[in-house]
Amino acid sequence: MNVIFQNKMGVYRKLKALALAGLLGVIAFGSSNSFADGVNAYGTNFASIGGGIGAPSLPAFGTYINASFTKGKYSSKLVVTQKSSTSAFFTTWSPYAKLITSTAYNLTANFNKYGVFTSGTVTIKGKFGGTGTIQTLMKADLTAFGKSSDGKIWAFNTNNIVCSAAVNAAAHGCTTSEVVYLGLASAQKYLTKSWKTSGVALTSVPVPAAVWLLGSGLVGLVSIGRRKVELI
Repeated sequence: MNVIFQNKMGVYRKLKALALAGLLGVIAFGSSNSFADGVNAYGTNFASIGGGIGAPSLPAFGTYINASFTKGKYSSKLVVTQKSSTSAFFTTWSPYAKLITSTAYNLTANFNKYGVFTSGTVTIKGKFGGTGTIQTLMKADLTAFGKSSDGKIWAFNTNNIVCSAAVNAAAHGCTTSEVVYLGLASAQKYLTKSWKTSGVALTSVPVPAAVWLLGSGLVGLVSIGRRKVELI
């Protein structure tokens, strides 16, 4: 009986080590919203703003932006565009960044006359890896809006994400909701007047479900192994 118990414990330890290695690998390859609560990009700390808005995460598109908010009598609009076609990047799970050139970043968010967010879209175009033709690399609908208490970080949840074949091949499929974070150069606390400023944008790219299934599967194996040991 003691030999059997020792063998089972050995299997359990191996499964536990495998699960731990798998989960550490997931974390090392790319942070998701489950782990990220602050991402540094372009000298801006995109800390989570809470309030139902997802946390900033990597991998992501990032770029310098110009942002303008136009306050109208019946509706208002936030328009964000890229400052330079050479100021975008795309981080992958490798130690290297897949650069994107000839890029264009466009975000439009609509608000009603009371300053309540109603709809919006974000689109990123460019040459992936600096070669090929300009294409739509990613686009998504904006679904919810929030901002930090100091008015410097504005953020949106997204859905209906579509990525190009180039992005899917280099990283993974765009199949889950992610977030757009805007780090503004000057605080804009209110939606009651028009304003213009510059800043940086961080647009997350989804971590594939398969990776999390791998991690959860390994944890499940460990749990099963633990129960078998306890039953002996």
